[in-house]
Order: sequence, then structure tokens, then C-alpha cells
Amino acid sequence: MEQLADIKKRMKSVRSVQKITKAMELISSVKSRQSKRLYARAVPFFSHCATTLLDMLVEEPEFHTDLIEFREKHPGDSWNVLAFVLTSDKGLAGTYNQDVVEAARRVIDRRTKELLEKNLKPQFEIKVAGRVGRETLQNQGYVIDTQFSYSIDNPDYYDASDLTELILSVYREGKYDEVYMIYTRMLSPLVRDPLYIRLLPVDVSGLKYIYAALKDNPEVKEFMPEDHFEEGKVLDFRYPEDIDAMLEYLFSTTLSGLVYGALTEAYVSEQTARMTSMNNASRNSNELLEDLTKQRNALRQTQITTELNEIVSGAAGIDDNRR
Repeated sequence: MEQLADIKKRMKSVRSVQKITKAMELISSVKSRQSKRLYARAVPFFSHCATTLLDMLVEEPEFHTDLIEFREKHPGDSWNVLAFVLTSDKGLAGTYNQDVVEAARRVIDRRTKELLEKNLKPQFEIKVAGRVGRETLQNQGYVIDTQFSYSIDNPDYYDASDLTELILSVYREGKYDEVYMIYTRMLSPLVRDPLYIRLLPVDVSGLKYIYAALKDNPEVKEFMPEDHFEEGKVLDFRYPEDIDAMLEYLFSTTLSGLVYGALTEAYVSEQTARMTSMNNASRNSNELLEDLTKQRNALRQTQITTELNEIVSGAAGIDDNRR
């Protein structure tokens, strides 16, 4: 049986851990709210660019660009795929990183199967943001670009824009035929949705899906015009003379918004997952403290009872000697 001093030491350790978990929970909560707020403020601009681009592609089907059309390849040719996987640099976030890694595995396996059915040779290059996901995928046998170093901590639009320009550059050079981004979107504090989006060629259906999801986001609605999400709304605008320049701007801005949104969603999901994990740890520590308190009280009661019995026995012995 544990001694009273051992139980007190354990209780002291649990209280120290509890202070840490509560502090981490609070920090993650603040970071999550700040990031969601910044993203919500930026959404109106990106959303207008996206809707303009979608309207143009639907109403003017004669617009052709390599940014929305797959390249033609012959059977036996290589098909190069670039996949960005957004994970975190730290643990203590529940199953957050495992969920993203599993989503990446599903996307890679599914796309590999589809390309093989078309008699193409799939070649994947995987760039992982975050130490945890990089190490996990490497341990599972995937070839990772170890020179790529990126973090989703405190996402910034200018960093996202630089990353977008890099993606557009290598895609136009013909180095890659497809570019994906795999991350996790937070649906609620307890529910996360690992998903992927094809950045290039632009996935119009995926763009519509992400755009539609904004309708149910109360923080986004706060910064949007009241009639922005009206069904059947058509934008009235005149095309400039330089259509190519306009398309270039819309594609670049829309992709930057998608990348920034993915980085922000991933960061918010990580912080929310860590907040939930730390909340569970604090609750478990409370339960452990209750159990240890009961053990301590029971042990103290046993000691007191033993001491009383010894006193009574000693007193009885003294009375017997006097007689």
C-alpha cells in the first residue's frame, strides 16, 4: 500500500500538470479565435474574386487556360503530382496529425489507382508542412521532400501569396501536372473534417464546395454584404480589353485565397484539437485528484484508527498493571 507521503507527492505532480494543461488550453483558445477572425475579415475579397472567376468560366465557356484544363498525355507517360500536406510542428493535439496523414494516404492511393487505370505512370512529390506529419509519413515509407520547410503557425496572407506564386511558377514550367493541398477543416470543437482540394488545374466543383461552406459560417457572414449569398445572383460587369491579364489576376488571387484559407483552417483545427485535448487532460486530472484525495483520506483514517487503537490498548495495559 502506498504511503501517505507518496500520495501527497502524486497529488502535487498532478496539480502541476493541471496548471500546464489549463494554460495550454487557454492559449490555444485565444489563438484559434484570433485566426478565425483574421480569416473572416479577408474572406469577402477572396470570395468576390472566386465568384467572378466562376461566373466567367460558366458564362463564357470559350475561355481556355491551362490552369483549369488537364494536360494531354499519352499512355506510358509520367504524370507528376505535387501534394502539400498541412500538419503541425507540435503534438498534444489529439488525433489531429494522424487524421491529416491518413487523409493524405487515401488521396495518394486513390489518385495512384486512377492514373494506373489510364496507363500513366504516377510520380508523387510530397511536401509536408509540420514536423509531426513529415516524420510520420517518412516512417510509413513515403518519399518526402526533406528540403521543404514550412509551418502553419500564425498563417499570414503574404506568406500564402508567396507560396501560391511558387506553385503557379513550377506548374507552368511543366514540372507538375497536378497540385493538391491536404488539410483539416474544423466543423465543431469535437468534429474535424480532413479534406483535400486540387489547386491546379483549378477544381471548379471543389471551389464551389468551399464557397458554399462559407454560407454557414457566422463569422464570415458578419463581414459579407447581406445579398452576397443570394441564390441566382449574377454579377454585372464589363470585360476589359486584356482578358488574359484579368484571368491571371483572378486565378492568382483566388488561389492565394484558397491557400491562405487552407493554412488558416489547418491552424485553427490544430489549436482547437489541442484545446480539446488539454480540456480532456484537465478533466482527467481532476478525476485523478479526486481518486487520490479519497485514497489519502482513507489512508489518514486508517492511520488515525491505528493510533487510537494503540492508545486504547496502552491505556488498558496500564490499568491492568495497577490492579
